[in-house]
Amino acid sequence: MIVTLFVGFITLFVFLRTKKNFILFLPIINVISDSAIYFSSGSLLNTGDLRAIFVCAYIFHYFTNYKIKTSVINSTIILFFLYCILNILLQSSNISYSLQYSFKIFITLFLFIIAKNHINSLSQLSIFCTNIFIALLIQLCVTIFSNIFKIGDSQYLKDSFYEGTGGAPVVIILFSLITIPLFLFLKQIYSEKINKKIIISAVVISIVIILISMRRTTIASLLVTILFFALTHNNKKAVLKYITLMLTFLVALFPFFAKKLYDIYEFRFVKHSKTLDQEGRYKETQMVIKQIYNFDLKSFFGIEPFNSYGYNMAQFHIDRQFHTFHTILLHGVGIIGFTIYIALFTMIFIKIRLLRKKCKNYSLLYITSLILFFAYIVQIISFGIEIISLNSIVFIFIGAYIGITENDNNLNLIEQN
Repeated sequence: MIVTLFVGFITLFVFLRTKKNFILFLPIINVISDSAIYFSSGSLLNTGDLRAIFVCAYIFHYFTNYKIKTSVINSTIILFFLYCILNILLQSSNISYSLQYSFKIFITLFLFIIAKNHINSLSQLSIFCTNIFIALLIQLCVTIFSNIFKIGDSQYLKDSFYEGTGGAPVVIILFSLITIPLFLFLKQIYSEKINKKIIISAVVISIVIILISMRRTTIASLLVTILFFALTHNNKKAVLKYITLMLTFLVALFPFFAKKLYDIYEFRFVKHSKTLDQEGRYKETQMVIKQIYNFDLKSFFGIEPFNSYGYNMAQFHIDRQFHTFHTILLHGVGIIGFTIYIALFTMIFIKIRLLRKKCKNYSLLYITSLILFFAYIVQIISFGIEIISLNSIVFIFIGAYIGITENDNNLNLIEQN
């Protein structure tokens, strides 16, 4: 309870000091809340629940005190929210659990609306990117702390490598890395001093952690991100220079983590390798496909919305919830809910592309938004859609991109630099 109160005090202090700019500091609040969940899990209210309460209070405060611009995207988010809430109230056997799970999704969609409405300058985005980097440093310290004291989440091979004490820290590290080039770019625009040694060290340590984690989707996303930046960046010599520098550090450090890397690889892909039909995600996809092809009410409206854990326990005595966004949505809210969600993502992608045309020259802001968008899709196909820390980075950033590029005063500054 002491940990929860301490994190609550920090969050309240930041909320009162920043007010409507609270959204810019969420990366730091998220990493502190996530990392402290391990130490507050036995409390009546853990730090993750407390964070959700504060963010909901912020969303309510913003929506009731500031004018929100209307748009088709905003209306689609509201439609998805109302449809899911109604579905939960009518169908869920555990309404409180379904609401708790679903609000992890709704929170970040509403933050997207606020970001699009509120973040309309590069200076605001610079603050947000700076806080993402600070949150990355905190997460790296937590991961190192976890491995020193052997606490937290040790995936795959017990006591081999601890990712941290929060939820999905390796994925958060990856998405924080994606924003670093733009973070450096914005620092140059405002002539702010940066410590390159700290940044390079953070990047190298982050890549080592991602490699040791042996999360296939995350590693693949990292490689695609590096390749995408290398191919699209105007200053390819600078990109090649930094890639070479990173590889040099990784090769030099390889002997220190090679054994741990090999042990986890052998455990996961040699001793405990699975065929496709043995993979849990494949099984759940097949089960949902059968449900959909019945073409009855369950196909269109779903069953047990956002309560796949309760459904699997009741029907199959399986202690597992669905892990992919398509199975979560198709099973829970049916074809109708899934279609609304896909339509929302399609509109966001079209908006990203259309606003690019307003910039005559290459824009790192556009490239970063596009990479975050596609990297996020890759992640949710295998990882789920309920991680607030991950979702908030992606949706706030893309919302900020839309808000900034719709404000013509910022475009000249982007192009001149």
